[in-house]
Amino acid sequence: MLADKESLSRMKDQFQSQVDEENMSTLYEMFPKGGSYNHAWNGSNKILSKYIAGVAPTKVAWSEYQILPNLVHFKQLKKVIPTIKGNIELTITSNQSGYQLELDSPEQTTAIIGIPKTVKGIKKVFVNGTSVWNKGKKKKSVKGFIFDSESADFLKFKAQSAAWQVKAIYE
Repeated sequence: MLADKESLSRMKDQFQSQVDEENMSTLYEMFPKGGSYNHAWNGSNKILSKYIAGVAPTKVAWSEYQILPNLVHFKQLKKVIPTIKGNIELTITSNQSGYQLELDSPEQTTAIIGIPKTVKGIKKVFVNGTSVWNKGKKKKSVKGFIFDSESADFLKFKAQSAAWQVKAIYE
């Protein structure tokens, strides 16, 4: 089981001084017996991308990837994830009444977007302003964005390469 809060606390302890430094453009890796500088893709960045933002490839060369976030105590998260297909840019905002995802997905990719379920459940989902889900049922479809599946933790949609705004309202 992933120790989310403990992992984030450890990352903050290790990297906060670097984040606060105005002249640094990347974080270096800190190990008990030294480390190296100028790591744009260090361990903490990977942890935030894969385990908190939930972004990971599901097919070769990022032709398909998933966004299944576990925000722990975060209310907002903004990430740019470099891939061989181009940058995946996302902003996630979450609170007790809703969830919002802004995604810019690179060309020749498919994103599996997971909207986290809460104890309350998902009442409505809007994509680029169009209602696609209402009280447990598919509604209108949006070209390039289709319902995929539902699990205990997520309502999942597949989205083709494009800029997407997904908004969910919880019950």
